[in-house]
Amino acid sequence: MKVCALTLILSLLLAETASAGAYKEWWSSARGMGMGGAYTSVVRDSDAIFLNPAALARVTGVNWTVIDPRLGANNLGVMEEYAAFKGTNDIAAYVNSRWGKQTWAGGGVKSAVTFPYFGMAAFGASDFSMFAENPANPVVNLEYSADYGAVIAGAVDLVPSIMSFGMSGKRITRVGTSYPLRASTVADVDEDQIKAELKNRGSGYGLDAGFLITLPTPVKPSFAIVYKNIGYTAFNHEGGARAPARIAPDLTIAGSLEVDAALITLT
Repeated sequence: MKVCALTLILSLLLAETASAGAYKEWWSSARGMGMGGAYTSVVRDSDAIFLNPAALARVTGVNWTVIDPRLGANNLGVMEEYAAFKGTNDIAAYVNSRWGKQTWAGGGVKSAVTFPYFGMAAFGASDFSMFAENPANPVVNLEYSADYGAVIAGAVDLVPSIMSFGMSGKRITRVGTSYPLRASTVADVDEDQIKAELKNRGSGYGLDAGFLITLPTPVKPSFAIVYKNIGYTAFNHEGGARAPARIAPDLTIAGSLEVDAALITLT
């Protein structure tokens, strides 16, 4: 049995919660969060479908992640805060009470099947955040999204065991909004508008592509380049005030070294 020692594992304890407007991931992996973007160069399981489809060329056997849940929050009382927001009859008063405070909660679940060179997954995820910024001209940023969808990914060897290329296609249905409340509008906030924004709904299709190179040397350096949401992932308008905001492209360039030493593999 090999024990994998992860570089900078303490970063898992120091990781910063994604702020409003950040690219959202639907995958969940403690190891991946601990390694950050570098994980795209070493992923070899079902997370490859979401992180780097080129890594499917390194998958062996048939693997089924039956269910993989995640749940997080920035404080222990966040569920009570969220319930208060959903249940309030006076949104303006609630928003005024939140100045200077940050609230975030998120969760999700996925199921995935991988084979050599191919994988598919279904996922659901939800995130809610509210925070104030810019003391000179205060703005309360309200973000809410609930996503579900499916992903199909495939890979090919360009140079067997050394270089591979992969692509994934995904269909996403999103409900939610990114809505700024400014100081000049909080006092006379249009609650019907906010409620309509929270019901924004649409579906869209996205495309990701990735390269993976691993050199067969004693330290096995790996390099990955992944480009997600090629040309943006846009949503149509199926409900609410407008279509959910489109997802911007995201480029990751990563590298890693893997050293095999008897019973220990150091990454």
